[in-house]
Amino acid sequence: MEGFPAFAPDALAPSGGYPGNDDDGKILQAKLDRNENFIDIKNAARFLKNHPLSDGKLGVTGFCFCGAVANYLAAFKKM
Repeated sequence: MEGFPAFAPDALAPSGGYPGNDDDGKILQAKLDRNENFIDIKNAARFLKNHPLSDGKLGVTGFCFCGAVANYLAAFKKM
């Protein structure tokens, strides 16, 4: 361990995870409730920031949908 906890959000986990190809992944992603995903990810970030192994800081990066997630989390000063 390098001194910090981390998590890798997967918005498709409730649907069984990434199906192995982008075409099927796009179909699954279109069926997701975007607001529910943001709430789930915000709650996971809050848990991580408040975990005993955490110093309360949170770094976020993302690509594609998770880029939007990174911006969403950046808007919350206190979690």
